[in-house]
Amino acid sequence: MKKKVAVIGAGIAGLSAGAYLQKLGFETEIFEAHSKAGGLCAWWDRKGFTIDGCIHWSPGFKSTGDMYSLWRDVIPFDDSDIHFFNELYQVVDPDGEAFRAFIDINKLEEEMLRIAPEDRKQIRRFVKLVRKFERIVIPYLKPFKLMTFKEKLAFISNLLTRGRLILKLSRMTCADYGEKFLNPLLKRFFNASYLPLLPFITIVVNSNWMVKEGVGYPLGGSRKLVDLMVEEFEKTGGKINYSSTVEKIIIEGKQAKGLKTKNGETHYFDYIVSANDSHETLKKLIGKEHVNNKIRKWLINTKADTLSGFFISIGFKGNDFNGNGHRVFFKTEEPIMISKTQELTELEVTSYDFDPSAAPEGHSLLTIFFYTDEGRYWIDLREQDKTAYNKEKQRILDEVINRFEKQFGEIRDKIVFTDIATPATFKRYTRNWKGGIHGWYITPKIFKKVIPKTVSGLKNFYMTGHWTESYGGLTNCLKGGRHIAQLIDHDFQK
Repeated sequence: MKKKVAVIGAGIAGLSAGAYLQKLGFETEIFEAHSKAGGLCAWWDRKGFTIDGCIHWSPGFKSTGDMYSLWRDVIPFDDSDIHFFNELYQVVDPDGEAFRAFIDINKLEEEMLRIAPEDRKQIRRFVKLVRKFERIVIPYLKPFKLMTFKEKLAFISNLLTRGRLILKLSRMTCADYGEKFLNPLLKRFFNASYLPLLPFITIVVNSNWMVKEGVGYPLGGSRKLVDLMVEEFEKTGGKINYSSTVEKIIIEGKQAKGLKTKNGETHYFDYIVSANDSHETLKKLIGKEHVNNKIRKWLINTKADTLSGFFISIGFKGNDFNGNGHRVFFKTEEPIMISKTQELTELEVTSYDFDPSAAPEGHSLLTIFFYTDEGRYWIDLREQDKTAYNKEKQRILDEVINRFEKQFGEIRDKIVFTDIATPATFKRYTRNWKGGIHGWYITPKIFKKVIPKTVSGLKNFYMTGHWTESYGGLTNCLKGGRHIAQLIDHDFQK
């Protein structure tokens, strides 16, 4: 008889785990609290526009890359389904001068030298650093535990040749490294988006594999991506139970045996996989009595925190933003207070003109996104005073549009709709702790720690998803689902 596996959560990691488990011969059921799949890979419709609340870009769409199999194993696609980018984003100053963050390291070097000849020596050092990691191969397709001795030896040897350099670069942040440059646009390049607190080693390694892997956007966005994954999973016999919130994992004799849902149903399985929020999984679904000290430290360690964000969408008539780049970072003349302690001085705007499914003909969709570490503040505000919460949302929306117009020109008379999602929105729809988007925020202090995927002393239970990876993102969730399926198969065979 086929062994039965329950997966909690139909996000990308849960769907990936389910797809690979089905391929390995297991009988898989996914339990999803929401009425649709996707989790943080979310989308929603507004007045004929489709808002992609997840994907800006993703690697792994080129057949030359190591990640390609992660996609093709669970989603059928070809090059015509992908819009490829040659730059990640642009950083612009108030006068319109733009630095283009090219994916190709040669083009990036040329652009850096063009924009900042005064930083020539430091630019050369940066490019030289990146090229030192050209031959580093990250093993995506199987967990380290399941590698052969030869594969482990090759990977470790590869790392050891650059061991001291890796340690040095992992101790400094991208923001630290940015201070080595004189040019303000280059400083901002190393401080854009989620980079400031990340270990500098991440941008060095990523600058190499992005060329090889191919960086693009799946046309149709998160909706198309999730629909294809669900279709492939169900085609192999997998089952998804929607609106099925798991309230407890059944544990008997230090072994996970099944789960109980909010509607009172009890289901028994041979293996349980949680692709759910780690705080809810460990504190509520399993219970503190089964959590060891190592995992408890992750939950109470204030240095292991998460980031949430604000996601503002604007649909308007015309294509006025065309030609500004698909993703642009710009400074605000005046800061925007987004909580009592946090102010915002830079905004990230993304145009979806390259995807015809995003907006009706003759219209454009823009999204403006920014991170916050004050997710708890917004969740509490909504719960305690919804009127004040809505007023604050509207204030931030008005201020963001005001700053946008000062940089790019007036659009208010062309706006068809506006929409704003806060950390409270992400918490409500995904159940993630503090509305966390990428799981743990990986600082140099957290970077080298191993995030647990099992609970010591608890058999037949596994965790996957962005809370168990070194950083979030679609490919990490795909990889995590694949690895968990491989580990379950290995443990079953053993």
